[in-house]
Amino acid sequence: MDNRYPFASHESDVPSSVWAGSSSSAPQLGTNLPSSETHSSYPYSRYSSIQHSPLRLERSQSADTPLDQEALQILDSLLNDLNADRQSGHSHAALGESTGSTSAGTSAQDLSRKGTRQWWEPQSFNLLPYVPPLSQGSGKIDQTRNDDPRLRDELDMKVFAGKLTWAPDADMDHVQPRNFREASPFTRYHRILPSVHSTAPDGLRLPIRMTAHSNAPILSGAPEGSVLHNRPFYLLWSATTTPDGRRHLISYGTAHIDPADYETIDSHLRSLLEDAADTSLAY
Repeated sequence: MDNRYPFASHESDVPSSVWAGSSSSAPQLGTNLPSSETHSSYPYSRYSSIQHSPLRLERSQSADTPLDQEALQILDSLLNDLNADRQSGHSHAALGESTGSTSAGTSAQDLSRKGTRQWWEPQSFNLLPYVPPLSQGSGKIDQTRNDDPRLRDELDMKVFAGKLTWAPDADMDHVQPRNFREASPFTRYHRILPSVHSTAPDGLRLPIRMTAHSNAPILSGAPEGSVLHNRPFYLLWSATTTPDGRRHLISYGTAHIDPADYETIDSHLRSLLEDAADTSLAY
């Protein structure tokens, strides 16, 4: 296995041809992040908890607030994808079929690091573009957890039609803080979830970011019986920087999606994205 990808699953876990949505010449993702002085010696379950206000559904921006360049680019990409989706009649390859090819040794986890689409997830996720890793900077990273069940429920219902299966936090206790940071949006390509955000104690709006992970041993060595055992899963996060330059990583939890629920999520997410695009165009 290629040691450049510490979270890569075994090559046999994934067929040689998988979803491919971007160039294989992705930028180098950088070196390991420095450990946090506060939490470097503590397992994931002992990170200090913080509380944010519940997620809020954003229907549109104010008519008086113009969209910035990044928002316009995302909206343009979304509209193009939705248009292509409509023209195809929502017809995609079946789970596991190829819509693009990769080298025989490329694993699902490698693809996630490069920002390409996965064969083991709902097809509607193809409408959510990957964004590059956040700038790592040189400051230390504090890690905290927001495990408010109300926030999780609201996120699940608004974006995933209530079909996320949340893993108990104890199932990630084996993950070392350094490995956990390397799985975060600071080092990985990731998606920003639509129409929802969290709010930090100082009132700052925080996008909800989602990283995708195959059943890589370093991350998913969960005990048998866990929803994470030998299954792909998602980590949900926010990330922010304090005025003094200190980086802060917030985890909202780890979740798995049952393939039997893909169709329900596809219908819900497409509708959510179409409504958001139509509302934005009205302004």
